Amino acid sequence: MALAAKTRAWYLVAARPNREVRTYRLSRMTSASLTDESLTRPSDFDLTQYWAQAQRQFRATLPSYPILLRVRDHAVRRFTATAPARPDIEGWSLVEADLENADEACAAVLAQGGDAVVIAPTELSNMVRRAAGKIIASHS
Repeated sequence: MALAAKTRAWYLVAARPNREVRTYRLSRMTSASLTDESLTRPSDFDLTQYWAQAQRQFRATLPSYPILLRVRDHAVRRFTATAPARPDIEGWSLVEADLENADEACAAVLAQGGDAVVIAPTELSNMVRRAAGKIIASHS
């Protein structure tokens, strides 16, 4: 029915035999063949509307691990914030972010080398402390 592009990926938007419209990533297709079947796009199909709804549904299915950090001002740009950063104590800002899971969040905080401090959740703060302890022990 239509092709759509998002960033560098192309997608095929097509109707299944039961008329359910689905989205297929072209890079995942391994073969295609030409048939004699014809296709008539339904007159009420709006690709722009479908694509916007498909993107909302996709984002809603992604894993979510919201965190709150205190981040040195020069390092704020290293996080994709879900809300505008708020100034905190001098030289630091509060940053809300949403990562895929606790392990990813822990790695992101550790990668800042002290320029990010976990405010919430407590579970993440504990993970960062344990991981930092392992790092210290391995460099003794």
